[in-house]
Amino acid sequence: HTYTSHNRLLNDYQGAEGMKTGYVSAVGYNMVSTAQKDGTRLVGIVMGADNKQDRDQKMRHLLDKGFQKVAIQKQAVSSGELTPALDPLHRHLMLKKADFTPYANSMQKNARKAIFSAHNNHPPVFNTILTNHPLPTWTIQVGAFKTIGQAVQIARNAQNLLRAPNLKIKTQPRASLHRAQLTGFSDKNGAEQACHFLNQQDFPCFLVSKS
Repeated sequence: HTYTSHNRLLNDYQGAEGMKTGYVSAVGYNMVSTAQKDGTRLVGIVMGADNKQDRDQKMRHLLDKGFQKVAIQKQAVSSGELTPALDPLHRHLMLKKADFTPYANSMQKNARKAIFSAHNNHPPVFNTILTNHPLPTWTIQVGAFKTIGQAVQIARNAQNLLRAPNLKIKTQPRASLHRAQLTGFSDKNGAEQACHFLNQQDFPCFLVSKS
């Protein structure tokens, strides 16, 4: 059997597979399209177009933009900026030096969260600057939270990100907040390096004091 369709992208857009066109008087012309290129399938949705031509044009632009982002990510993999195992296209981890700019906001957020786990695959960074002596030590702060449980969890996340198990987790109550801190740095420079590293990972941090 041969079936006709209002979806003209099936005839003139490379890789188009479907899916549904429609019109509602209160909204306008709508379309849901799927297309596949180089092993990647995208789904596009256009709602409220003025006419069929406008709807088709918007969908082509939407799919072109999506496949362009995919190509940027694949190029990052081939150049070594991303490794296949950390490719965000497959919901895995992203290397810390990856450029998030081409990616959607939701992907950027998930990638930053994934950095914590990604660093577990690398050797410790800051253990060499930790002191084995009880005094003196420098302390850094990584946030203030309503509950002590939140403070401990965030401090532990920072400790894991630094790959520094020798650091001690501290919580300091202040008014209605609990400050999340890490202590055990042998010198100010080491503590500042750790904070700089955390800030680069979108993890707020600042130097507190020497004790």
